[in-house]
Amino acid sequence: MNHEQPLDVINPIYLRHPLAPSVAAKLERKSIDLRKILRAYQQLSATYSVVLVEGAGASSSPSAKTIS
Repeated sequence: MNHEQPLDVINPIYLRHPLAPSVAAKLERKSIDLRKILRAYQQLSATYSVVLVEGAGASSSPSAKTIS
């Protein structure tokens, strides 16, 4: 059984700068689309019983300014 997933599902938001997501997104003139992250999570959780979600900066990261 092949469970390969496309890269844009495994990593739905890619930012080049290793900074807090809001800072990196601002530098790159991008927004963080939470709906895109949720769709990717839902797709993965439909296939796998465990899905590990990594976040940069945890709850103290000021991401709300760039979330769409």
